Amino acid sequence: MFLKVSFFLCGFVDVDEEVFNNYEGGVAVEAAIPWQKNPFQNCSFTLQENDTCYQEWSNSHTGPYGRGAAPLSLLYRSSVNETNDSDLYIFGAAGTVFRGYFPEYSTWQAPPASWFWSVVKMQTGNQAGTVTLRSKDPRQVPEINFNFYFQNGDRGIIAIQEGIEHTFPVFNATG
Repeated sequence: MFLKVSFFLCGFVDVDEEVFNNYEGGVAVEAAIPWQKNPFQNCSFTLQENDTCYQEWSNSHTGPYGRGAAPLSLLYRSSVNETNDSDLYIFGAAGTVFRGYFPEYSTWQAPPASWFWSVVKMQTGNQAGTVTLRSKDPRQVPEINFNFYFQNGDRGIIAIQEGIEHTFPVFNATG
């Protein structure tokens, strides 16, 4: 079956040039012994009939495969945040490590005693990022400069550090 798609290009007079982005850092460890209550402990990640986690997801859409990659998450307010809102989103899981995107990354399996946290700094206070169009051709990739840590960078680094330190007690839960 083929689908015919038609589209048209229209020009916009105004393009916003500002970029706002979050900072993110990862914490990965491998314990000497397996984690207690690892939600992925009985998963084979084969997505076959003998994979008990796949069977649970297939039958009821629950279980480790129904949670996504981060069954544990929390909001945290760092000491350098200028509002009363949380400025860190921390999420992670036992039995997983995120090492970036690469060919066949989704088939790579972390050792069972692995743990990964992602610490995301929101509300960075950095408005220095820019987007500049290279031409009037909408298919040409614009020049993007995030200018990470350019404004209020010290607050961003301190907040990420506090978030990472907040995850350390979980690593003592190996038994």
